[in-house]
Amino acid sequence: MATVFLLGLQCHPKKESDWKKVKDNDGIIVYTQISDSTDLKIVKVTAEAHAPLASLVALVKDLKNQKNWFYMYKSSKILKFYGPKHWVYYGQTNIPWPVTDRDVVTDVILHQDSISKVVTITSTSIDDFYPKQKNYVRIPFAYSQWKFVPEHDGNVKITLVVEVNAGGRVPLWLMNLTAVKGPFHTMKNFLLEVKKEKYAHIHPSCISEL
Repeated sequence: MATVFLLGLQCHPKKESDWKKVKDNDGIIVYTQISDSTDLKIVKVTAEAHAPLASLVALVKDLKNQKNWFYMYKSSKILKFYGPKHWVYYGQTNIPWPVTDRDVVTDVILHQDSISKVVTITSTSIDDFYPKQKNYVRIPFAYSQWKFVPEHDGNVKITLVVEVNAGGRVPLWLMNLTAVKGPFHTMKNFLLEVKKEKYAHIHPSCISEL
């Protein structure tokens, strides 16, 4: 499962009307809010794909392919698998010098509404589940949520919301730069990857189509 690692310290979004559009390119729209407690950004990215829900979920869960779409990807693995809708994930990011690379442990929950078929995949960082690693700064707080909303024409509306405290010492300019850049490029690459043939014929039993 791909947890989006971005640099920044963010709090929960305030309300829908507080989102400010900051980028609109290639059908991908990025919104931000400024946290009440810091000068950093909360980020929401929206897009649309013509793909089965199963393909979108399969791509999110395909750890071996994260290098092709996940911003600042370095490595990842499943630490504990509770089932197809719940697992614990460990990931490492490759952050440009002079900032130290980060890692994170997150608890991941997948949920699908039985009526609307909307899928949400929520990742929240957890403490003391996996030892801290040499040469990495452990991200103390990370939250991300993918939401896939299917429509009757075969399209799916995609929303990604990200909140992260990168920990350690990170320049403010770098935190705010990657806060927008990271989610945009992650979504752009995600939309390209999901078109690949190998995701067209995946039908996990835990996902129902509209």
